[in-house]
Amino acid sequence: SEGMGKTFYMFLCVLMMSSCKFFTSKDVLLENTEKLINSQITLYEDSVFTSDELKLLIFIPDTSDCASCRMMIYHWRMYKEDLSTRGIDCNFIYILNDSLYLDENTTALVNSCDMLYSNGLKKMYELNDDIPLETFDAYLVDCNNKIRLVGNPVQNIDLWGLYRNKMKELIKK
Repeated sequence: SEGMGKTFYMFLCVLMMSSCKFFTSKDVLLENTEKLINSQITLYEDSVFTSDELKLLIFIPDTSDCASCRMMIYHWRMYKEDLSTRGIDCNFIYILNDSLYLDENTTALVNSCDMLYSNGLKKMYELNDDIPLETFDAYLVDCNNKIRLVGNPVQNIDLWGLYRNKMKELIKK
């Protein structure tokens, strides 16, 4: 039953993310999704990582001219509030490119939304060179640092339902 559920989630992620700009074929997407789901992710030492909570890691390789726009802070804030109303605790953590620094206003906005950030994208890729983390820009990671879902629910609202359901399931365990 759990294997069937895992397959269902992977299939749904693949379907929903098939229009993702990073891929030229659904086969590549499926292959990378299979490598990611249930992979153990290694996190670098930083106070933003708490081992006993769910983590939604949001990778930000570049912010262009508008950090808060690229980070989609207001969108993620709505999801954070959705979880809060349901009693689901999950840390939303932006992993920024090492060379990116947030201005005072963006930092204040992230903090006011009860989200976290860290500069360490390069380190994250180095520590996990055996899994294709660069494939997606959002990952649901459980308290044991296993990747449970991949894909950006801000870009696909249906994917948010999967994230929320998976979080409920993980909290019950």
